[in-house]
Amino acid sequence: MNIDIKDKKREIKDNYTLEIIESELNSLSYKEALKKDKRTYCQYYFSLLKKKQIILFSFYPNKDYNSQIIKSFLFFFYYSSDLTINALFFTDDTMHKIYQDKGKFNF
Repeated sequence: MNIDIKDKKREIKDNYTLEIIESELNSLSYKEALKKDKRTYCQYYFSLLKKKQIILFSFYPNKDYNSQIIKSFLFFFYYSSDLTINALFFTDDTMHKIYQDKGKFNF
């Protein structure tokens, strides 16, 4: 009777596999990626876009360990800080100078 319980536990343990998420696949070494990663080039590129582009990272639902609320908060924080920095450093004089230089910005 004792042996049957141990065999069932081993069987359950052997059948259990974890699903690897995209960010883990992207960080594999080359030899491990050859064995485990079966994505096409377009799938790999789209997974990089989802991770690096702030709009896709914030609002596209993907299986990562980040909270959706925190991701959306970070998006609005980065967006508002970008607008603030642009408003502080681009005055009418600098915009007029860019217009005179035909789109080139000289420091």
